[in-house]
Amino acid sequence: MESIKDVIIFTLPFIIFVGVMALIVFYLVKLGKMHTESKMKSKNSQNVLQIRLQAFERLLLFLERISPQQLVVRNNNPELTIAQYQVVLIANIREEYEHNLVQQLYVSEDAWALIEQARSWVLKLINDAASGLDENAGSGELAIRIVESEMKAEQNHISHAIKKLKHEVKALF
Repeated sequence: MESIKDVIIFTLPFIIFVGVMALIVFYLVKLGKMHTESKMKSKNSQNVLQIRLQAFERLLLFLERISPQQLVVRNNNPELTIAQYQVVLIANIREEYEHNLVQQLYVSEDAWALIEQARSWVLKLINDAASGLDENAGSGELAIRIVESEMKAEQNHISHAIKKLKHEVKALF
């Protein structure tokens, strides 16, 4: 009986020691895994933030590029008729829009709605300006009328959308 008692006395502390060590190893591995996951989440958050900032930059650039003054200067061609110039301007806006369409993933729905509203507003300015001119007038007259319409507008939808985007970027920090 004493031999069983001796075996228990010698093996019980060893079993307890092994059990405690196993628990310590388990918790250390778990802590290491949590730390690694935390670092990965932090890195992913930084990557997403960078992508979102690039999207905001692209959308601001889109709005600047479709602003009537920038648009008519960039597409200036005195040899075009009003109808041809109108087509060029509208095609330019559509191309810019399609190029930046995916950026809506990174901005709020409100901001995207303002961007679309700004695009529609510029298209309306172009079409309204063209409809009031003589077909024989030059593209320069259309350009002047578009810019004048922008200046007379009660609300500049481009500026409004830009303010919204800037507000959202500030909210990120």
